[in-house]
Amino acid sequence: MAADLVGDHNIATTVVDRITDLADAAARMKQLAERCATECETASQAARLAATAVGRTYSEDMDAMDDASLAHASSATHHD
Repeated sequence: MAADLVGDHNIATTVVDRITDLADAAARMKQLAERCATECETASQAARLAATAVGRTYSEDMDAMDDASLAHASSATHHD
């Protein structure tokens, strides 16, 4: 089609080629953006699970301190 337009309508094939390349690049970028969105959703879910686990552990530690009437938790041996 571009070749047909060159002679009759003063259309530069290089411009048409660049527009075609841009359209192809846009399709690739769309695929990459969709993949990125999926990976971000997975990472978000993992972060929520980790935050829930940390909160649960912290709550258990605080409950244990309360049960033992402690003002401060003793440091774990792996912190030494």
